[in-house]
Amino acid sequence: MSIDYRFKILYAIGIIFVVIGHCGGGGINILSDWFPPYAFHLQLFAFASGYFYKSSSEEYIGKYILKKIKTLLVPLYCWNFFYGLVVIVLSFKGFTIGFDSNTEMFSKLLILPITTGHQFMYNLGGWFVIPLFMVQIYNVLARKIFSLNNKKINEGVWYIFNLLLGMIGVYLASKDFRFGWWLVLVRMLFILPFFSLGIYYKRKLEKYDKLGSITYFILIFTF
Repeated sequence: MSIDYRFKILYAIGIIFVVIGHCGGGGINILSDWFPPYAFHLQLFAFASGYFYKSSSEEYIGKYILKKIKTLLVPLYCWNFFYGLVVIVLSFKGFTIGFDSNTEMFSKLLILPITTGHQFMYNLGGWFVIPLFMVQIYNVLARKIFSLNNKKINEGVWYIFNLLLGMIGVYLASKDFRFGWWLVLVRMLFILPFFSLGIYYKRKLEKYDKLGSITYFILIFTF
């Protein structure tokens, strides 16, 4: 199986910007002034996930969903249980970061990983897993429904439709529909256009992407 090192580099850049976004630009102002890390690192991961989506997933949709459960949800909950145990044990020694006695443990272990992802403080990075999972399942189900009716999705129209859904998600969040289960929805809608863009780029746009690196980065810096 060949490895696409372009995306290995993209993932590395995304991880670096996640770190920079959590430490005030990393001490290098030009990175946070010109390229606000929180403006695109999340979208970058969603785009890459969409880029690697395979049409063959629609032929064995049950297998695809099961695979996503095993690779996304199971690790998320296993880590949440393990980390929750660590937090509880440390709380007996006076280390209270991530420990909140006012929230039921049942909710922390099973519900909050879905609704907020901030249940034990330091493992809050896992909040991204649930909306990504939802986007992937939404995508494969929608495409399967189209194929059952012998219709082929127009990737350009499909991307625009999902972009509009993303805009609706941003609008809902701006109107304070971003708490509880609303937060689950708007997170999914926010990620959706970038996942769809990854698919659209791979299938329609990539063949036109022939700019050299120098020209490409001059355009980025100019914009």
